[in-house]
Amino acid sequence: MKPGITIIIPSRKRAQNIPHTLELLPSALILVDECEKADYARVVPKGQLITHPGLNCISKIRNFALDAAKTECVVMSDDDLSCVRALVGRTQRKIVEPEAIHAILWSAYMCTRDLGLSLFSFCRDARWAIMKYLPHDPYSLNGPAAGCFGVIGRRVRFNEELITREDVDLTLQSLLKDRITLHDRRFYFDYGRTWHGAGGNQGRRTKANEAADLKTVKDRWGAYVSFSNKEHGDNASMSVRVPRKNKELTDCY
Repeated sequence: MKPGITIIIPSRKRAQNIPHTLELLPSALILVDECEKADYARVVPKGQLITHPGLNCISKIRNFALDAAKTECVVMSDDDLSCVRALVGRTQRKIVEPEAIHAILWSAYMCTRDLGLSLFSFCRDARWAIMKYLPHDPYSLNGPAAGCFGVIGRRVRFNEELITREDVDLTLQSLLKDRITLHDRRFYFDYGRTWHGAGGNQGRRTKANEAADLKTVKDRWGAYVSFSNKEHGDNASMSVRVPRKNKELTDCY
């Protein structure tokens, strides 16, 4: 695999989102089911539309993306990105310039690659974006991959047993293999409210498979992951319980 980034955006029944998404990530490849090729071909530039053979869950689609890319880093993004928000400074800054967004991704790739790690990601917790960002603590070493994240090399792959929560499992795999991940809390990739909107993986999510996936992840990782129903109704929020900072030092902040 050659050094570099390939941005791949899995999409399903959301062709209407793609023009704006490509304004922000103009080099991205759009990955869709073969049966939706005609719908997406109307809005995706020639050469940027790739298809999978009717894979029925996002974990399989993500592994297909890893195998399709020729570069060592694959950045995956959801297909409803509205903007990137910089949280550093007195006020948030809204970033919509594609060159700036690419620079954020490239910097994360270079830092993660130099550290010999498999995974980088960005803030996806709206509470951090609104009120909890700490200027003296801009990075997490165990933050969950979600929304937009980069996989370097192929030391970790998605668990194809999972219809949901595949990103949680990937994060924990990376922590097991590499000890840490690079989670840059300075930037919030804004996709709107989680688990809302038609299409995408939301169309495959049910209470039954959500419960089954939570059990699979919990059985596999035990005390190193926890779930709570407090924030999303029937959809459980997640917390990685793998400490990677010295508590005595962090308590000094």
